[in-house]
Amino acid sequence: MKKRHKIEIPAEESSSQEVLESSSSSRTSPEDDCCLPDDCPDLIETPRFPSPTSCLPDGRLHELEEKIDGANRMLLDLALSNEQSELGRRNLFDGLAGEMVKIKIRCSDSDDNLLGESSEFIEEVINKKSKTKKRPKKKRLAKKNKLKRKQRLKKKKLSKNFLEGFVQLVGNDFVQIQKNGKMYLIPFRRTCLVLSKKPYQPPKSQTPLADIDPCFRRELTYNFGETVAGDPELVQIFFRIKLAMYLMTFEDQKFTVYTNAGKETGLLKRCENGKIHLVTQSDQEIEIPFSSCCYLKKM
Repeated sequence: MKKRHKIEIPAEESSSQEVLESSSSSRTSPEDDCCLPDDCPDLIETPRFPSPTSCLPDGRLHELEEKIDGANRMLLDLALSNEQSELGRRNLFDGLAGEMVKIKIRCSDSDDNLLGESSEFIEEVINKKSKTKKRPKKKRLAKKNKLKRKQRLKKKKLSKNFLEGFVQLVGNDFVQIQKNGKMYLIPFRRTCLVLSKKPYQPPKSQTPLADIDPCFRRELTYNFGETVAGDPELVQIFFRIKLAMYLMTFEDQKFTVYTNAGKETGLLKRCENGKIHLVTQSDQEIEIPFSSCCYLKKM
């Protein structure tokens, strides 16, 4: 059995220990709960060396991180394709901004579209202007005739509900295209096929408000909701503007609304309660539900 030694505390240490105990007890008391020392020691600056995040060089690490982010975005789009198909359509048209596209419109909800849902949404047309080697005339004619037959067969399979134009604006639930001065507004849910001669390119990140006025920057910072809500362009930048709100910027302008039953032309008066209100030439106001709208054409 080990012998225990009794350790005597010197008088000076015991007195200092009593002072510490009294000070600690006084700090824990309710009255001195926030007691702080009067003089804090100065911090001594010491060099800090962060540990490396990777063994790769900075350039290769940045490239790898971009690839990982792109793969994560693709997986997220696939995961949400059934629940939020409009998200996939927005990403598609963002990558085709400024490009000429041909869009197949599905006016009836009961129609069987050719490519199904958003998982089979994109079809790219190979550019016919690719360089080819010179071949004998007979072979070139045979290949040309074969290509024409394929094009005729393809046109028979596709319906006539196609719109063509340059992608101008991608909203929250619609896309705007324009060609020869004609503007079309197409809801995402009515698009079932997109043809483009150029391949899809991931959209580039933009900073549209990088060089704004300091006063305007302050308004955005301290009155964000009120400032953004009063400007459709800001709504588009931050949240993507919806079709109903975007149409309000064209009040008293002439539109043709195409539906599965036909078309109606008139001056746009308002959009409320899920309906488009038009005034025809005979001063008759008609209401067209958004649910039956295939696309709109600005006259």
